[in-house]
Amino acid sequence: MKESGLIFNREMVRAILNGTKTMTRRIMKKQPPDGWYPVGTRDVADTVARTYTKGVIDRHGCLQAGPEVFGVADDTWGAVSPCGRPGDRIWVRETFGQKIRSVGGCPHESYAYRASEPNAARCYDCNGRELPMKWTPSIHMPRKAARILLDITEVRAERLNDISEADAEAEGIDFLRHIPDADETISARQLFEFLWVSIYGQESWDSNPWVWVYPFKVLATAQQGAAKEPA
Repeated sequence: MKESGLIFNREMVRAILNGTKTMTRRIMKKQPPDGWYPVGTRDVADTVARTYTKGVIDRHGCLQAGPEVFGVADDTWGAVSPCGRPGDRIWVRETFGQKIRSVGGCPHESYAYRASEPNAARCYDCNGRELPMKWTPSIHMPRKAARILLDITEVRAERLNDISEADAEAEGIDFLRHIPDADETISARQLFEFLWVSIYGQESWDSNPWVWVYPFKVLATAQQGAAKEPA
């Protein structure tokens, strides 16, 4: 079983915790060639990822069958899913701080999470003295500090602009509907586009890249310390 750490911003962490986000999209680091489209086992167009044999070039310059990998491919090009396959897991990287800092020689692993405690301004050292809360960016979160563990239920690849209304809802866009003066007639897909552009920029949406799609279910959460599975 594979575990991968993915960064989620505060709104998306809250959406995971309240059950409105059950899917995430991530841009393929290496984009397929123009006109490419994945095919299934019978050479039929199919975006669902599966196990396939990766081709490799040997030292003589000949194409040989390589290892089995999980991802999407056609006869000429393929991509391996960076987060694995259904049953593998994602641990959520988010902005966090230490409630008790390791000052005075006493190591502690008690964490605050900015998505849940945005106004937490103080923490303590091992001697009980108050200190300013020091927030650590999500990219620097270690695995032991993660409180949310996600179970991947499906993997597929698609063009970003092909997102459906149902998938846009599953991306956790509900919080945008509660913004003052929000237009209630805007579709879920339009809200997702607005959210994507706010994070990645208009050029990213307009270029319509291939993305990995990971539907998931929350396997475990913890209010403090590392996420643990239920007993």
